[in-house]
Amino acid sequence: MKYDKLVRDRIPEIIGQRGEKFIIHIATEQEYWQKLKEKLQEEVDEFKQDESIEEVADIMEILEAICEFKHW
Repeated sequence: MKYDKLVRDRIPEIIGQRGEKFIIHIATEQEYWQKLKEKLQEEVDEFKQDESIEEVADIMEILEAICEFKHW
């Protein structure tokens, strides 16, 4: 299984604890910026399907990452 997206919440650690193998790639700044924008769109789309506090929290988490990346 291949995922070409940002991971968070210690996902590689969790996968490893289950005994599954994985490969990670540490993104360049340009790649990271692109993935942040993609992730924001993904989370907004999920919110549009499920207007829940959890989806809003996911959007806020990505916005915080964007602000940190941009030093805002």
